[in-house]
Amino acid sequence: MTIWFDVEDLFQYARVGSRLSGIQRCSCELFSAMVRLVPQEVGFLRHRTDGSGMRVVAWSDVQQVYATMALAPPGAEARQLFNDDISVPVLQSALARMPVIGRFLRAVARRVPFEVRIPLGQAMRAQAKVFRALIAAVRAIPAARRESRSRSSYGEPGFQPSSGRIGKDVREVAGPEDFLVALGAPWACIDYSARITGLKAKTGIRFAILIYDMIPIVRPEFFLGGDHLLFSAFIRDCVPLADKLMTVSRATACDVELYLRNRNINNPQHMSVLRIGTGFTQPDGPARLPDNLVPGEFALFVATIEPRKNHHLVFMAWRRLLETLPRDRVPQLVFAGRVGWMVNDLMQQIRSSDHLGGKLTIVEKPDDQVLAALYRNARFTLFPSFYEGWGLPVSESLAFGKVCLASNSTSIP
Repeated sequence: MTIWFDVEDLFQYARVGSRLSGIQRCSCELFSAMVRLVPQEVGFLRHRTDGSGMRVVAWSDVQQVYATMALAPPGAEARQLFNDDISVPVLQSALARMPVIGRFLRAVARRVPFEVRIPLGQAMRAQAKVFRALIAAVRAIPAARRESRSRSSYGEPGFQPSSGRIGKDVREVAGPEDFLVALGAPWACIDYSARITGLKAKTGIRFAILIYDMIPIVRPEFFLGGDHLLFSAFIRDCVPLADKLMTVSRATACDVELYLRNRNINNPQHMSVLRIGTGFTQPDGPARLPDNLVPGEFALFVATIEPRKNHHLVFMAWRRLLETLPRDRVPQLVFAGRVGWMVNDLMQQIRSSDHLGGKLTIVEKPDDQVLAALYRNARFTLFPSFYEGWGLPVSESLAFGKVCLASNSTSIP
């Protein structure tokens, strides 16, 4: 039996230069463990560009992508984007002007009749979404060029001339005793169920999915536009195809079961909870803390800054502390993570308060070394999230021996 891991989403995530999220970290650590334990029984697959199936790629390719994302310094995405020979400084300049343009449009909107204001705002938000998509497309061009060069040399993107199964279509090498396993985030592939159906019909291969959470379905208000629709379609179309269904927590398993029951979707016979471990990839060598942080004198909140994580609660709590306690008794507050979506108001409050008078430090996109240093030197950590499939920062905090002040929602207890 061979366990084939679909790694296409990992490569697509890396194409825009994104730093690791919890899903990528978890799936890559599982890949690494399986290679160490049973190297002859695992293989890795990327999607064929013609939409007809998947092809075998080398483990070294996967390792390289994982290492690149884990070790890339903060801001690497922007450098890669603007150092390319595309004429993208125009986009950079436009981004810089967006706050000014936004203030002008809001001033104009106040003079527009109310019944016109809402559809006008919807139109502007749609244009902003198009603009973000354009930025993402431009960021993907360097990787697309590399793939094009690779395709011209070897016939398929990423093909490596070597012995064995590397580069072959999985339909040539897989059989009914094998498993195709999706551990990452394949829901962005809009034809995923069709690919799986075709592979199962051709090879008899079995299919397994690991579901981290059902947040886009259960709490769609935490997502932009129609992002939750892609995930909903994936769950609706792909779960019935699964021969094995795994979740990362009992809370997620309950959400999945409720969703399937309410929609009369067949529940796979074998659903199990595969809990995420408490280990953390602690890199060798010391990492220097940001200049204004003193070991043991700061509280740490690790998460993408987005509404679901509830940064606003912590911001207001620290503001209250600064109003009621002497300043030297209030520890520095550290937000470690990239600035995400739907937090414009919060970020404006942070800027307007001068980062709580200097008591709030934002460490954007910390690499593994910086993140380990932050955990190691924090007094305690915070994680007041509204909804989690697992809550990796809680596990990471405990792995470093740090108390985590966390919410009691969903999987976190």
